[in-house]
This record gives sequence, structure tokens and C-alpha cells, in this order.
Amino acid sequence: MKIFLVLVVLFLSSAVNEASAAAPQKAKDIVSKEKTSPYQLMWKGKMISPQCIDRLNPMEGEPPKEINLKESCSVDAKFEIEKMNGKPDTIVETHNGDNAGYTAYQVYGKIPTGYVVSTLWNGGGTGHFSNLMVVDIKGDKLYVRDRISGGDRCNGGIANIRVEKETLIFNKYITPADFPDIAYGQDKGIKAYEDLEASAMSCFGEAVYHNNNLVSVTLNKDSLASYDEVWTAKYKYQKCFNQVFAAQADKKADLSKDEFKVFMDGFFKTCVKP
Repeated sequence: MKIFLVLVVLFLSSAVNEASAAAPQKAKDIVSKEKTSPYQLMWKGKMISPQCIDRLNPMEGEPPKEINLKESCSVDAKFEIEKMNGKPDTIVETHNGDNAGYTAYQVYGKIPTGYVVSTLWNGGGTGHFSNLMVVDIKGDKLYVRDRISGGDRCNGGIANIRVEKETLIFNKYITPADFPDIAYGQDKGIKAYEDLEASAMSCFGEAVYHNNNLVSVTLNKDSLASYDEVWTAKYKYQKCFNQVFAAQADKKADLSKDEFKVFMDGFFKTCVKP
């Protein structure tokens, strides 16, 4: 009853926040456009704990397609309801020990195949990992119906998740080294950390997906302000990429799927060359 009352208060007092244009630093600092979801993952009359959901995303090995809630989860697990990513009903479990991180998840709605869930994890270091998946509960089993996307901050981190008329919409942060794969479905010979920057702090854009299909890409010119010539010189094509990138962002930053491909054709023609 206490958790229910807390959820009601949070729901009534929350406001939708605008997305931050800067690259994300910490998961709790990322403010995006999500709205509170009325959906929660329930088992035996209680919300499922973050640590239980986290079993679906092991750091090593093949992730499971399902887990037995009866064997893997406790109905008495302790967790809190907090605000993360602009979403006030985030289920959070803080880790114990020095420099403790957290395990959390957010429920965004329901589509025909199940519940849309974003998981958030930090082990106490700089990495803040997010994963997006569709799950469903049948009896004592928690099933993964679809693993959609995920990563650490700019390396595929997920933002602006929403469900509109059973369509799953989300943004994925991308680095320069991700651009060829986003445009062509392959890296076209571009090597991360050799040819182009690929760090988790280099959010050069956001790719927008509808039901896991690329729709558009938004270029983030502000990302250039954090880097100098010494940094640029570390990567074979970065200086030329920055010039082509800045020119396109000044002209038009919000690109359709086809426009983004044309932009990348220009990068390869100008910077890489046959």
C-alpha cells in the first residue's frame, strides 16, 4: 500500500522535462521527454525488483531468453521509486559498498508482444549502461520477447523512449565511428578508435527508430566543442569528418534516413576516397 501511495504522489507531481542537448554524463543527470507509464511489472502482487530484471542482462555470457521468477527472484527485495531520465516511477536498487552503483528499470508501456522495458546499470564507475527490450510474464516465468538495443552512454545508450499507438519509438546515441553502420548497415572499413572517435563521451548524434527501424538522425554540433586538435589528430579521418559534419549541421541537423546516407556518401567521397 505504501509503494502504491508513493507512486500516486510521484505521478501527480511529475512534469515532463525537455531533453538535454549535451552528451550524457551520469544516468541520473540525463533528462529526456519520457512520460510516466501506468504499467508496472508485477509478480505475486508486488513489483519485480531491479536485481531480478538485471538477470536478463548478464555482463558476460549468453543472455537468457527467460528466467524462473520463483527460483531467481525474491518477493521481499528492497528497492526505491526514484526519478531518472525524467521518469519519476523508476524502480531503483542501490548497490552496497564503496562507490556503490545501482540497478534500475523503467516500464514505458505495452505493445502486442509485451511490456517495453529499459534497464539501467552502473557498477560504481564511469559506465552507465542502458538496454531496451520487450518482456512478458506468464505464471512464474519472465520472458524476453525482443532485445532491441543498448549500450554505455554515447556507445548506443538509449533515450526518449515512448510508445505511441503500439509503436515503439526511441533514440540511440551514436559516435562518429557508428555513422557508417547507421547509414549502410556495415562499417565500410572504418575502424573505431583508429579512423574515427568512438568513446562513450562522444555523442555526435541521435538515431531515431520506430519499431527498431531507422527513421532519422539528428546531428549534435555541440559535441565538437569538447575536443581540440590534439584529440582530433589521434584518428585518421577525424579532422576531415569534423569539417564535413559541422558544415552539414549548420545547413541542416535533422536528417531523414535517406538524407543521412547522402551526408555519409559525402564524407567517404571527401575524406576517405577510393
